[in-house]
Amino acid sequence: MAEVSGIATRVLTWLGSQSFTPAIRELTQDISLPPAAYPQVAVIVDEERFTPGADDVTARLRLRVRNAAGRRADALAGARSLAQQLRLGLHASHNLGGSVKHLRTLGIVYDAVGAPGNMVVATAELSLEAKYVQQ
Repeated sequence: MAEVSGIATRVLTWLGSQSFTPAIRELTQDISLPPAAYPQVAVIVDEERFTPGADDVTARLRLRVRNAAGRRADALAGARSLAQQLRLGLHASHNLGGSVKHLRTLGIVYDAVGAPGNMVVATAELSLEAKYVQQ
């Protein structure tokens, strides 16, 4: 779904101001970056709900963390660590610097697949629900 309210941009701006270990190389809305861009976080807007006459929007988002390594266990450990850092950062964010009225993390799903060059790409997908005032 095309994101029309600017929530992905707000989340990307907030992510860019945070420190993660290891440092994230790419923050994007694109989910098809090459392994050289790992670790990366993509912000994906799944749904936005508007109410006529209301000034707020509710959105369902996914923060997709990808990490690459030579071994499956290492790739998953990196993705898991970054996803947990994201979750903790979101909980301590005071609603992304005040631009969000309500923010709820819903869960994290993990996966790993083989990639060219004897690499394994691990994905951790953090689901969020955000309620915010459209600017």
